[in-house]
Amino acid sequence: MTLPAVTFGSATDVGCVRDHNEDALLAQAGVFIVADGMGGHAAGEVAAAIAVSVFARLAGRAEVQPDELLDCVADANAEVLRVSDEQPETAGMGTTVSGVVLTLIDGAPQWIVVNVGDSRTYLRTAEGLSRRTIDHSEVEELVLAGYLTPAEARVHPRRNVVTRSIGSDPAPLPDVWVLPASAGDQLLVCSDGLTNELDDGTIDQLLGSGGTPQEVAAVLVERARLAGGHDNITVIVVQL
Repeated sequence: MTLPAVTFGSATDVGCVRDHNEDALLAQAGVFIVADGMGGHAAGEVAAAIAVSVFARLAGRAEVQPDELLDCVADANAEVLRVSDEQPETAGMGTTVSGVVLTLIDGAPQWIVVNVGDSRTYLRTAEGLSRRTIDHSEVEELVLAGYLTPAEARVHPRRNVVTRSIGSDPAPLPDVWVLPASAGDQLLVCSDGLTNELDDGTIDQLLGSGGTPQEVAAVLVERARLAGGHDNITVIVVQL
């Protein structure tokens, strides 16, 4: 059996404040991953590139199992730590990872969602937009505990402090979910450079604008820049 057809588009931008882009993305053959590097200078960029290169080994396969995404996170983490040891200038680097793999499980199309950190994956269906990942961040924990509202979390001074990332020892525990894939599904994978600037209502409106995935990806990035562009902005839009 073969995977159902998808169309997709992607865009990335340094934003209006940072001097270089530490995000990386992978969008090919059923694998859609965004990594938001951390560590300053070129180090975050290195960690993000390592992460997406490990996930690239899943591209083009019709059948991927959820445990394989766990393996990718573990292998990416080990490689980031190895490079950090061998290249002192990259010491302390890390990266988030979020995204989806389209696969067949028992012959049925499924999305496998993976997440470490505060990049996000959204699913938009006829019922509307829903976030399919939980941020691994201090403010998300405060939201879940009822101490902050989502609106307060978006402007909290510690909103960028993540509690899990690739490049840590011990290795982070990723979240992995399996969701049925249906015709008409629209997915968004993005770094927090998008979600720190645009709320979910605006994102939903732009995803439903009727453009191609590439057009929508470009508009999302441009709108985030116009809203301030305080961080690198990376998005992948996927249409099943």
